[in-house]
Amino acid sequence: MQNQNSIYKIMILIVGSQLLGLPLLGAEDPWPLFRRSDQVLHGTVVELLGGERDRLYHITTDHQRVAGRESWWLREPEGEGTEGIGALIGQRGAWLVVTEVDGEFPTADATVLPGGYLQVKDSSVLQPLQQLLQAKTDPAIALALMEATDEVVRRIAIGWWRTHGPDPDATQSKIIESAFGRESAPAVQRSFLELYLQKNWIFAAPGIADLIPHSQDPAVAMLTIDYLRKCGTVRQKARLVTAWPASDLTGKKRLAQAYRILSLEEASPWLLQGVTSKHPSLRWSCIESLASCLQQESRSTLQSLLLSTNDQIRTATMFGLARSRAPGAWQLLRETIDQLDTTDPLLPLATQLRKHPWKILKSRGSR
Repeated sequence: MQNQNSIYKIMILIVGSQLLGLPLLGAEDPWPLFRRSDQVLHGTVVELLGGERDRLYHITTDHQRVAGRESWWLREPEGEGTEGIGALIGQRGAWLVVTEVDGEFPTADATVLPGGYLQVKDSSVLQPLQQLLQAKTDPAIALALMEATDEVVRRIAIGWWRTHGPDPDATQSKIIESAFGRESAPAVQRSFLELYLQKNWIFAAPGIADLIPHSQDPAVAMLTIDYLRKCGTVRQKARLVTAWPASDLTGKKRLAQAYRILSLEEASPWLLQGVTSKHPSLRWSCIESLASCLQQESRSTLQSLLLSTNDQIRTATMFGLARSRAPGAWQLLRETIDQLDTTDPLLPLATQLRKHPWKILKSRGSR
């Protein structure tokens, strides 16, 4: 049964990756891959052999005996293909393996999971990582790994807490929040945000809002908007409003999107400023968000935008009004559509927007 389970682990990963069109090397979130392994090794490639399809790695485990040996022969299924790990002699890191071996090198000691090579420099994390694979793990181990040097190890620790961790006590919560607050790697920030969103935890510090305009990773910005939409505090949302002047073009476009999604009417002065931006992409974002956050003082501006000779300006304004929950937004949109000339190029879109608003808005996405 153990051998059958190992085979299933390998086949599921290979087939799943191919169906989704994802590269097998370096899963986006390392935790799902890690939890499928039977053993974690840390070693350096000293020899490699290529077969017709598979590849065989000979690694030494940095003088640390694992399961009674200091060197391992590891078979990589389909390792000779373009989706293989492609590790070279001298390459050092962590290897996620299962005990079942077959294929072209049946005498190998273990099989590497597809994408099961992780760039881990610190071999001292080997034992605590192995403990995360056990049925019962002391949460203190995962907390300690959140401080690891290698970001992939920190992400694995966060993944363990997301799927296996208990409800944290006050001390544990403080440790996790502190680790999140100090984290600078976008991929690890993404894992922390997914943890907080899945667990419905509260991150009290207002600084989390800074991830929206300043993160290098758009996914981090979107996850932060999602977090603030679900759990954001008044202070965190206020920080978003004050972030506008110091933000660059990309940051302001993200802020305009956040103001719309979070219905931050107090950000209208910044959106009005953005409407006159020389950058078209920021201008469209601000127009749509301003219309979505319709206020009495911005109504005349929106009416002027709806009369523009620029179709993109009118389109952005109509989409913003369609998204808005503000009183009078739909009335203004309907009045505008009713006044469109039969030769107006926007009439078909406007008609569909009135008939099937959410279908059209969904096709436009969350930009």
